[in-house]
Amino acid sequence: MLKRRIKALIAVVLLVLLVYGVDWDQAHATLEHVWIPALAVTLVAMIWELALSAWKWLWTLRMHGLEYRFGYLFQVLTKAYFINNFLPTAVGGDAYRAFRTMPGDGFKSRAVSAVLLDRVSGLVALLLWGAVAACWLWSESPVARWYLSLCLAGGGAGLALLVIVHKGWLKALSNRVRHLAVFSAIEHNINYLKKARTEWVYVIALSLTFQATSIGIVYRL
Repeated sequence: MLKRRIKALIAVVLLVLLVYGVDWDQAHATLEHVWIPALAVTLVAMIWELALSAWKWLWTLRMHGLEYRFGYLFQVLTKAYFINNFLPTAVGGDAYRAFRTMPGDGFKSRAVSAVLLDRVSGLVALLLWGAVAACWLWSESPVARWYLSLCLAGGGAGLALLVIVHKGWLKALSNRVRHLAVFSAIEHNINYLKKARTEWVYVIALSLTFQATSIGIVYRL
């Protein structure tokens, strides 16, 4: 009971701080120009976006041998988003997500790795959509040509790194740091990712859908 009261008190204090920071005159002036049906559709899309994010996180956890219910992950994710409103970056929310999915046995870093994979896959998906837009605007925008060239260079470097790791050309370097505990954790997590097959398809598809939804929401707003 005391724990729930403390949680409720913290939530109330954070909400008061959030409300206090709003410029209500500006908010009222802005809302006068908002078309309510469009706003309702956008809010539904934002809830759908949260569901996609929780679903993608579910699959990144499964890739690390961790099983959680979708409802639980959705709840944790919304709390993490709430935490992010009061911190300068999303690190606080990500730390909360990792903490709430940390396994009781085995390498606890699997929860951290799952969140990192969730973030990285989202970033890659966003860059891919940017590359699609750059191809569309290639002939009329020098920025698009610069962006696409940068993406191709980064993608080539990434593929080269994957080949180097797969061929084992970094074994000499890895043997020097193999005694470190952090290396064992990283190697353990990478082995989980190597065993994943169809999970990669789900994560990539959900990442692309999530970013497309986000782009649509920003456009509508």
